[in-house]
Amino acid sequence: MKMYLMFGFVLALILMGATGAGAASASFQVATNNFYLAVGDYDYLPYAYELNPRYSPPRIDFVKVMGQYGRWVNVDPFGQCWQPYASAGWRPYAWGHWIYTDYGPYWEGYEPWAWVAYHYGSWVFDVNLGWIWVAGYDWYPSRVIWARGYDTIGWMPMPPDGYDYERGRCVHVGPHNQFTYSDSDFDFDFGAGPFTLGGPYYNAQARDMFYNPAYAAIQVNLWVFIDNKDFDDDNYADHELGPDYSHYIFDQRAVRVTNRPVAMRAMQTITRQPIEMVQVDTHQLKTNRGTVKVVVPAGPTSAERVYRESPQVVRHVIAPAFAKEGRQFKGKSSKIQAPVAKVFKQENVKPKIQKQTREQVINSATQAQKNREQTRAQNMEAARQRTETYKQQGKIVEPGAVAKPGMQQGMQQGKAGEVGRPAARGRPAEQGKAPAKPETAPKPGEQKQNPPPSHGGR
Repeated sequence: MKMYLMFGFVLALILMGATGAGAASASFQVATNNFYLAVGDYDYLPYAYELNPRYSPPRIDFVKVMGQYGRWVNVDPFGQCWQPYASAGWRPYAWGHWIYTDYGPYWEGYEPWAWVAYHYGSWVFDVNLGWIWVAGYDWYPSRVIWARGYDTIGWMPMPPDGYDYERGRCVHVGPHNQFTYSDSDFDFDFGAGPFTLGGPYYNAQARDMFYNPAYAAIQVNLWVFIDNKDFDDDNYADHELGPDYSHYIFDQRAVRVTNRPVAMRAMQTITRQPIEMVQVDTHQLKTNRGTVKVVVPAGPTSAERVYRESPQVVRHVIAPAFAKEGRQFKGKSSKIQAPVAKVFKQENVKPKIQKQTREQVINSATQAQKNREQTRAQNMEAARQRTETYKQQGKIVEPGAVAKPGMQQGMQQGKAGEVGRPAARGRPAEQGKAPAKPETAPKPGEQKQNPPPSHGGR
């Protein structure tokens, strides 16, 4: 009898503890009115480093740093990889924008951990887990390859060297792969003339890498495309054309690809948008693996932009994932809260924080995602209609085709690409020499495939 009473007492204590934990996790602190509430201890750390000379950052261990913002999972053959706490539909290189520096195109991301995951290591799309990050300690301005459609520009994260997705998953294929391919006419100015179809479809060595059923099934998850006119916007998350456009533009054989950093002048030519060179400062950061380079945009402009855009990504991407995990932001107890408050000029601002239920946080983010998807569908349809209209008008033509009267100006034969030259990374963009034109093959029969659902953050 005493044994049963003791068991019942212990069980009651356990249930009371579980109920208390459940009640505590049912509420979630969120910032309002653009006040920034720290997620972890390392949010936007280089900006604190840059704008506060007295700030002395701690010795960094990327495993511990990123463990505050996601989970570490074992993924064959890469070993321990990091999976961010991010809402469904999230993908890397979407919440942010491109700036140009002496290192070429530099990704300015708005996630609190962006300073790590977009400038060290590599991103890989896993068919089961979604996007994961393979850690590294060498700094890069970004690690992407570029694509160009008609009036659109796109990019895709690069996996570790030697890997690609041509088999429908990320596997090691050796030195000749999708990420060593480059179209020699990628930056050609078509001007007022017709856009000549080109790209890997018209290259005998590259066609099977980019145009096969396995790659068609996965590529909709890999690319981010936006309209050229939106290139100078501060946040591409609201302008991304989505997986349907990626499927459509590849199906139209209107994609040119380059593995090289696109020079600023070439990007101005392609997007017809003004681009300014941004000065950067270089610092050193002590880590458990030695000292690493950190490159930060100089002056307050970049930090002010991050301050404006960060609340949206924190509320719509980070907070709902934390809520689902039953986790809380570090908030005012964060080691970085005071330095970030100084960077964001809110040292003397009264904290604007409210408590919401986990369901409120998740539902709010879900509705915001639905709104973005509706806007994305409208933008994609507008881009598709524009392309179809230009095709009917003879402004998009096959290589070697004769343009309609009045369209000859600017006409150029579509050039084949080059396979085998590694991408230039972590240094100023290469300019000048164009690669030799390899042999092209005749056009085979077209195969059209329906895309599967897109996978985002999990």
